[in-house]
Amino acid sequence: MTAPLVFTGLNAILVSTIAPVYDFVCFLPFWERRLVIIALEKFL
Repeated sequence: MTAPLVFTGLNAILVSTIAPVYDFVCFLPFWERRLVIIALEKFL
């Protein structure tokens, strides 16, 4: 009976730690492009 609880707990911990990292990795290219565009606009 403890195995499913431990498994669920570990999954919850993994998901809660990986989700923000995953979001960061996914959105990083978008933000980098945005910063480059802003920098170019200021330069031009």
